[in-house]
Amino acid sequence: MSRFRRHHPGGVTSAHSGDSKVQGVSPRSAPDQDPLQLAEIVLGLLATAGSAGGSAARVASFPARVVAGRRVDATERWLAATGRRVAVRGKDVLTDVAEDALSAPELRRLIDEAFASQLPEALVESAVEHRIPQRLAASDAIDRFLASPEFGQLIERVMASPAVREALMRQTTSFGNEIRMRQRDIAADIDDRIGWVLRRATPKSGYGGLVARSIALVLDLLLVAVLLALGGVAVGLVASLARVHGPAWMIGTIFGGLWVVLADVYLVAFWTMLGQTPGMRVFDLRVTTAGGRPPGLGRSIVRVIGLALAILPLFLGLAPIPFDRRRRGLQDFLAGTTVQYDLEEEGAYLDDMSISGADAEPTVVAS
Repeated sequence: MSRFRRHHPGGVTSAHSGDSKVQGVSPRSAPDQDPLQLAEIVLGLLATAGSAGGSAARVASFPARVVAGRRVDATERWLAATGRRVAVRGKDVLTDVAEDALSAPELRRLIDEAFASQLPEALVESAVEHRIPQRLAASDAIDRFLASPEFGQLIERVMASPAVREALMRQTTSFGNEIRMRQRDIAADIDDRIGWVLRRATPKSGYGGLVARSIALVLDLLLVAVLLALGGVAVGLVASLARVHGPAWMIGTIFGGLWVVLADVYLVAFWTMLGQTPGMRVFDLRVTTAGGRPPGLGRSIVRVIGLALAILPLFLGLAPIPFDRRRRGLQDFLAGTTVQYDLEEEGAYLDDMSISGADAEPTVVAS
């Protein structure tokens, strides 16, 4: 078999009948060299045949183009369109095949087996060995990814998802409930200790005490004052635009009277409709009648009048609350109501609000 001259980067193989010598490269044996030469010959023949076929086709189509150029062009366009349709169809077929392969149970089983094997550990070890985290941190790939609009859109879609909103709402509600229950526990514990000091007994029935009810009332009156202030700002703006002015004492008297009326309406409305005001809601307190229901409109009106009578004489009407076993004030005696912790909404009243046991009493160190 004849030898073919081959060019190498390091030298040239001589075409002599003796042993082949390569300048700068070790000699290769004939069995290793022949398959490579045959493959190159076949590839060269195919490339030459393809080039010759293309040239022959162009030469053969030249007379047809001269005679019927438009029809040939139309045929070529039709063939090109057909080729594009076939290419698109081929891509669709490949996409369908890929989707079927990805959704196949065999692939899932293969992935499960891969994760169950030592592959995850090997991947992590290989990443650490090749310093992948350090290389990523040193490059700007992460910064470019975080600054990309696609990442921003992904964050927006995640935050706008119903699941994330529900989780955030649940966490916020849980946090608010935890704060409210903690405040309730502190106020109830103080009321229990006051009751023990004054009566040498701790109520176990879950009635609201003086501290919790007083703070709730202050919160309600502050809320009414804020609402009245907002209304006063609006009225003052309109009056200034209309150039209507009046004495300061008259304006103060009007707003004071409005605050009392608005506070009374506020308390009566919430007691009648819900049995608790927003301030009472903070401590889970609820006004109930002997039947366990919210007071009606008549009882609520009597109760707000009794509350005013209890506050006017230096809050003396609230003095019975620490001494009564059901922690009732003057307004409760007049309206036949009690203030209890909302056990239905918050669950059973916490046992640790009491000092110890059902009938236990705290240890008093004699001075």
